[in-house]
Amino acid sequence: FDKMSLFTIALVVGMLFTGTVNTVTKKMQNQSVAPGIDLRPHAFSHPWFQTFVMFVGEAACLIPFFIGRWRDQRAKRQAMSIGSINGAAKDGPEPEVFSLIFLLPTMCDLLGTSLAGIALVFIPASVWQMLRGSVIIFGYVTSYFAHH
Repeated sequence: FDKMSLFTIALVVGMLFTGTVNTVTKKMQNQSVAPGIDLRPHAFSHPWFQTFVMFVGEAACLIPFFIGRWRDQRAKRQAMSIGSINGAAKDGPEPEVFSLIFLLPTMCDLLGTSLAGIALVFIPASVWQMLRGSVIIFGYVTSYFAHH
């Protein structure tokens, strides 16, 4: 095995492991029961809350991304100002990515994740995991016929 194939195998195993842990913990949360204020047992079946917590965690990952981006832009501005003092030619500004283009895919992901969490309340985790995996197959088949 070369270094790249070992890295790919590690990524696949890591994704399989973390996906399984994610499914099992979500199912355990949905099956947990705790006493409420009135001391009667209440079931926790809030898949929308699980989705909300997941998206808050993903949004928190944007903080170091934006800090790194800000540092890169600051370093580039400093390098450009030093280059203009030394008489070096300035490069034009880089084109900005239109950020709102990601709004529709993000909303679809939010809707799909919420519906999948709701489905996990009603079906066994093994069936849910198989259906999640089938999305890859249907996506491939659809893209194959769309491109040929």
